[in-house]
Amino acid sequence: MPLSKCCSFLIKSTFCFKDRGRSEEESAMKQLFCRLLLGLLPLTLWGQASNPVWFKAPLAPRLANYEIEAYVTPEEHTLKGSLKLTWKNAGTQATTKMPLHLYLNAFKGPNSIFMREGGGSLRGDRMGDENDQSSWGYCRIESIRLEGRSLQGSYGEDESVYWVNLTRAVSPGETVTLEIEWVSQFPRVFARTGWSDGFLMAAQWFPKVGVYQGSQWTCDAHHANTEFFSDFGTYAVNVNVPRGFWLAHSGEAITYIDPADGLKKDAWPDPLDDKRMIYKLYAEDIHDFAFAMKSNLDWKRRDFTYRGVRVSLFYEPSHHLMIDRHVAAIETSLRLAEEWYFKYPYPVLTVVDPPANASGADGMEYPTLIMAGTSAFDPFNFRIPEVVTVHEFGHQYFYGMLASDEVNEPWLDEGFTSYFESKVMQRHYSGLLNSRRFQLPGNFSSLMSYLMTPNSDPLTRKGYESATYGNTAYTKPDMVLQQLEARLGHQTMSQVMMTYTREMAFKHPTHLDFKRIAERISGRNLDSFWSDYVMGTGILDYQIEEVSVLNTQEGGWDINQKLEAEFEPITTLMPQGRIKLQRRGEIVSPITLWVRLSTGEERKVRWDGKDRWVHFDFPAPIVQAQLDPDFEYPILNNRLYASWSPKAPTRGIAYWAHMVMSFLTYSLQGIGLL
Repeated sequence: MPLSKCCSFLIKSTFCFKDRGRSEEESAMKQLFCRLLLGLLPLTLWGQASNPVWFKAPLAPRLANYEIEAYVTPEEHTLKGSLKLTWKNAGTQATTKMPLHLYLNAFKGPNSIFMREGGGSLRGDRMGDENDQSSWGYCRIESIRLEGRSLQGSYGEDESVYWVNLTRAVSPGETVTLEIEWVSQFPRVFARTGWSDGFLMAAQWFPKVGVYQGSQWTCDAHHANTEFFSDFGTYAVNVNVPRGFWLAHSGEAITYIDPADGLKKDAWPDPLDDKRMIYKLYAEDIHDFAFAMKSNLDWKRRDFTYRGVRVSLFYEPSHHLMIDRHVAAIETSLRLAEEWYFKYPYPVLTVVDPPANASGADGMEYPTLIMAGTSAFDPFNFRIPEVVTVHEFGHQYFYGMLASDEVNEPWLDEGFTSYFESKVMQRHYSGLLNSRRFQLPGNFSSLMSYLMTPNSDPLTRKGYESATYGNTAYTKPDMVLQQLEARLGHQTMSQVMMTYTREMAFKHPTHLDFKRIAERISGRNLDSFWSDYVMGTGILDYQIEEVSVLNTQEGGWDINQKLEAEFEPITTLMPQGRIKLQRRGEIVSPITLWVRLSTGEERKVRWDGKDRWVHFDFPAPIVQAQLDPDFEYPILNNRLYASWSPKAPTRGIAYWAHMVMSFLTYSLQGIGLL
């Protein structure tokens, strides 16, 4: 019988059966003995707890494995930690150095690379008062040991990377274990991490090793416009927090059966401090770990299971009307990702809808954990909660399992996720806005953003070097993938995406991997496509420059074969139509022109698009014209100039009635926010 059951049996025996005939002293000693057993019970249970096994065989090369002990003091916004990092050299050369990401040092002061580049703002959010020390944060290494010997090192470009000097070379295939102690001070919530009035988002909170490939370390400083890159491994994380706090976290909580009530609990009692508790967490084949925490009195939680995945949703009580929408978005994303790519393999998924005063933490992704968001003002019904939830779930694939380098090729995670988001919104929600009179496609946001800066940087530009990061990482890649789908066909593109995700899951793909797979599946050479849309900065821009009517006449002097001159009366023939097309962009592609003539006849002509301009004549005046009528080019710049009609739009009673109702609706929504 396990020791825990023995203890439980003895305790129940003591309190359920009275010992008649025994002295008071003997009874008191027995009760004291049972109290000691009760005090030892959590320790025995703790010792018996073991990490669950998620997968029979590893899904990923487990190169960076962490055992972490963390002690959180919420009122001071600090975390004291110790970890064991078991790292395997999967490169081709030995290494005598090891770089560690200390991401929180990006918030140490105004001279970090992150703060210099971002100026204290990110994604529309600004950091707190710079003169208030609680607005800043840091990650301070206390000690590093390898095989019992202390290690020293030095900072890299700035203090967000620390290069450790190893006591010896670590050969290819060799595994070593580093022991690290550190202290993290969290900033006021900003740029994904930090605290805000009872809420803590612990992201990028521990020293994390870089990625070693071949003979090269990749461990970039924390830049304002870039995210992260790391290797897969296992995580065993114990987080010690005050009682009464809930943790929403990566991975799975190892539950504890409370002997007092027999109920299953996510948190274990701290055997050394009855005012604290310990969350014992575990995950396999992930490459980062994060958690959010808040008082369970101020947080609500909904648990449900969908397609074998245990989902936990944490949210503010005031957001309860949005929760069904988040749940539907999660279920839709799980279903479509399985249909299009492969089944979500992890047993758990945690979703957090942060409080309004912690908006700097929302809209972010971590392995098996996503930070969603709720918008109180959505007058055009753009489905902002669904868009954010779908997008962040998409990152479980593009970033989470296809672990591309987010610093040097950010489009491989943000762009592919934006493409997933557009497809989901179009497939399940019929677009972003779907009314009886007016509809918007699922990629409307990407299209509008792209049209504002169509000649943005190449997609392969490093994130911190791009002057148009938002467009280059998010919207342009979405439009490029839409264009590739139009080029290859829907069925072929679906097969490309499924093959790419399955072959590159739990690896570090580059854009060349995607190109190689797309060429293999489609049977096409995509060099010119890559040159135009991935590596290039040109735009596809064809416009209708001018539509005119040619009034032709015939008659006048005619000289016949006998060289005799005869005069015929001047007569006017039926007017003809002429249209002038212009290529204003650098990308050259054949394009179709559709016209409707005054006679009712419709015609299509194909232009190779090579010249800067061309004109076509038709036997009757043109009453309507459209370039690319079959939508071969979703990425075509500014379709307003690719269509023509002589009729001005009318504004009847229905138009003005709609305008009045819209004004009243938006006004009432605005009043509701007061």
